[in-house]
Amino acid sequence: MALNPPDARAFQVQPNLLPKLPVQIGVARLPGEYEHRYHHQAQIAWHDGLFFTMWIDHAYREDSPGQIVEYAVSEDGLTWSEPDVLAPVVELAPDSVPVLGVRFSGGFWNREGELFAFSARYDGVDYNAKVIWPNFATEIYAWDGRQWHNSEAEIENFGGFEAPRPLADGSYLACGHDNTGKQIVLIRGGGKSLDRWERTLIPMPADGHFLLEPNFWQDSKGVIHVVIRDESNSHRLYYTASTDGGKSFPAPVRSDIPDARSRVSTGILSDGRPYLCGNSRISEDTANPSEAGSEHCVMGGFGKRIPLTLAIGTDGGRFEKVYAIRSDETSPRWASSQVNNGFGCCYGYQYPNVCEHDGYLYIAHSVNKEDIMVARVAVADL
Repeated sequence: MALNPPDARAFQVQPNLLPKLPVQIGVARLPGEYEHRYHHQAQIAWHDGLFFTMWIDHAYREDSPGQIVEYAVSEDGLTWSEPDVLAPVVELAPDSVPVLGVRFSGGFWNREGELFAFSARYDGVDYNAKVIWPNFATEIYAWDGRQWHNSEAEIENFGGFEAPRPLADGSYLACGHDNTGKQIVLIRGGGKSLDRWERTLIPMPADGHFLLEPNFWQDSKGVIHVVIRDESNSHRLYYTASTDGGKSFPAPVRSDIPDARSRVSTGILSDGRPYLCGNSRISEDTANPSEAGSEHCVMGGFGKRIPLTLAIGTDGGRFEKVYAIRSDETSPRWASSQVNNGFGCCYGYQYPNVCEHDGYLYIAHSVNKEDIMVARVAVADL
């Protein structure tokens, strides 16, 4: 299959020239001075009259022992409840000095009238090892109308960055990784039981780049499009597609869609148009955006995660409009964030997750990896 990445000409606009949309902002997590200060990986969903949002929580840093998943609920997507624990701390040793594991925030899954939440767990992280996430598995939590409980269903050696979404054939698809962090895995199924899934592996790109955090949408012809973050500092999304329902994919190729080396959220609006939400900013140094000293580059090859952008496309595979959702300069509220804010001190509006409901898009995101907020924009404005 010959790959034709989405037309990206609409993205080739300097960040300060992107059109801005009317936006309302809700605050889901704004920690005080004596609370845990690290919050990231926001997810959002609508279910049975309520919005739900979830995120990871730690005292000061991501991918660290004791990291848990919190959540909050809202009737309007803007005013949120006090946070509570969704997936608790992972205790690895029962002795008097407990050893703590780590969790991902894996998203909400609306399945046949019920709501589930994904949270991958692992023993720790070693980015220099072949298996960077030991004992890696996704736990599936169930909402009973009042609280979350562990369903006891698990998906071994898989961690997703967004919960499963339905395909045209009625099955569900989710994107993620195995325990090496370098093998992109898609799981398809979930209809017959919570833990029965078929796996599809996406090949490595021909240029050997390290790809991370895939996301997908399915068009009206049934083609499944996947865009993937590039950890090798091209500051462009990679792209692949499947025409057989997600059973096979060719090796991804580099697209011209700019990316700040961050996570994106993609999907299909109720009117059939695809969207891509992320940090799709071009740099002034488009020839070599990862070069040291480039305005696009913050630290260690990470791009500036401002603005938070929303691209709207056509079913034919062309993104026609790109908007700035949040573009004001921002900096951490806490001094500790300046040295512990993840890898690369990535400030800004980042790791969005999008939910459409009743004429609006609700975009959950983290601000400087400290606060969790939700931006609401009207679909009619797009």
